[in-house]
Amino acid sequence: MNAMILAAGFGTRLLPHTETIPKPLFLLNERTVLGITIDKLEKAGVKRMVINTHHLSSQISNFVKARTNRASIHISYEPVILDTGGAIRKVITRWDSAPLLVVNADIVFDIDLAAVYRFHLGHPFMATLVLHDFPQFNQVLVSETDQICGFHKTLPHGNASEPMRRLAFTGIHVIDPGLLAFIPPDRPYGIIDAYQTAITHKQRLHAWMPPSGSYWIDIGSPEGYREAAFDAIAPQAFRAANMAPPNRPRVASLPGDGSDRHWFRMSNDQNQCLIIADHGIDTSAEVNEFDSCVQIGRHLYKKGLPVPKIYAANRFSGLVFMQDCGDTLLQYLVTTDNRSYGRTIDIYGQIIDILINFSKIGANGFNPKWCWQASTFDHETIVEKECQYFMQSFLTDFTHIQDIDQSRFKPVFEHIAQHALKDAHIGLMHRDFQSRNIMAHKNQFFIIDFQGARLGPLQYDLASLLIDPYVNLPPEAIDELIETCIEKLKQRVEIDDEKFYHSYRYCAISRNLQILGAFCYLWLNKAKPAFKQYIPSALNRLSWQLAKLDDPATANLTDIVNIAKYRLADLLQVV
Repeated sequence: MNAMILAAGFGTRLLPHTETIPKPLFLLNERTVLGITIDKLEKAGVKRMVINTHHLSSQISNFVKARTNRASIHISYEPVILDTGGAIRKVITRWDSAPLLVVNADIVFDIDLAAVYRFHLGHPFMATLVLHDFPQFNQVLVSETDQICGFHKTLPHGNASEPMRRLAFTGIHVIDPGLLAFIPPDRPYGIIDAYQTAITHKQRLHAWMPPSGSYWIDIGSPEGYREAAFDAIAPQAFRAANMAPPNRPRVASLPGDGSDRHWFRMSNDQNQCLIIADHGIDTSAEVNEFDSCVQIGRHLYKKGLPVPKIYAANRFSGLVFMQDCGDTLLQYLVTTDNRSYGRTIDIYGQIIDILINFSKIGANGFNPKWCWQASTFDHETIVEKECQYFMQSFLTDFTHIQDIDQSRFKPVFEHIAQHALKDAHIGLMHRDFQSRNIMAHKNQFFIIDFQGARLGPLQYDLASLLIDPYVNLPPEAIDELIETCIEKLKQRVEIDDEKFYHSYRYCAISRNLQILGAFCYLWLNKAKPAFKQYIPSALNRLSWQLAKLDDPATANLTDIVNIAKYRLADLLQVV
């Protein structure tokens, strides 16, 4: 049995990733799509096969050479892409008169290729096309007798009175050499055009339909690749979670927040669920957000900290399968249930215990090389990533306040950074320790979105929790909870109350500047308008903090914040 794999395309739907890796070498749980296809062809009994190549051809050639192949595999390089028909014509003339089994290189399937080939040998027509019902691609006209009568929007040929249905071409077909008469030599030509021409010349093409429930995915688009990657990794993840792997997993998209990641909940047949974080394909060698999520997450879990357990992760696809911690955010827990002041203080006291453990226990054995951003929260981070973020996204892009002499603010930002770090209680810092990154599930709190963790001041995480605009705790609660944190820390280490509080106040200003910068950036640049509603409370909190601080060195910042407050109502309407 002879076979051909069509692998010469550019993979334009998967750009920019296909600029460096050809689509057939994309990984599905550490196996290449091309390798999976070669294995299926060899299992079906193929002894000789050819793979046509063009884009990044050497990578495909090297991959084939490095494998232990049972079949003889020839690479047919095309300096100019010949399209599917031209590629097949070039190959089919070099072999005997046996039919050629052809498979696209960008599909994943469980179709029985040997059964398809046997079916083709059992009828006299020049081609058999494997079709199925896939509404997105249903463009092949098929008669009740499974004769192919046309493609796309062409008029059917044959008995016009015969009922027709539309099905989708899987990219799997068996071709007799007689089809060459309908493929022009020495130029690009599509195989569908050849089939259509053959039909107009009264040649018959037969359809073969796989059994109901057969698996087929086109991985040529980001959505298709993601689905195939889900399916490839899911069995391993569910088994690691002591759950039955799903026969046909149910996947529901979950709302995201500020990051570019996508979130999903996957269920098995028993309605047991895992959460999937999709970081996107990344073929670079540099530490990325996926790496930090997996390495830091597993470190924290091993330390006994309340983070979701990671059951499976695949770097190429960027997928992380983890424990489902429910849907209840701390934000909703304390704002929608009319909690009493005392109950809110009690809940936040429990969270502060977790925060302290995160800082002290999480720092033990933490490797800064796991960080995909800065490995420490230092002076430069505060000035460049917190304060300048506010300056650019809030003051420049949002308020459009004219004639701001930005040089006036550099000493202010330097001053904030210096005092935030002067008496900082250094440990492992979450970096975004707020109510949307804390889940309440089965009488336990879980910390999520920890991939930005690094060594830094506990006071910053405490400020993230207490000045959180999503909850907007009253000032008296904030003061009480700062004291609660200090008292809990004193049970572990010696601490100077005033020094701790001094660092906290400047960390809180730094954090508030970052919040305003982030909310404006996400609204204006990332088209996430939900963040707009929290800008007033964040700005009011910053104004209150600066007034309470009463530091002459921050006077310029206080003035510009007051101007922004004065203009805020108009700005929110105009932008």
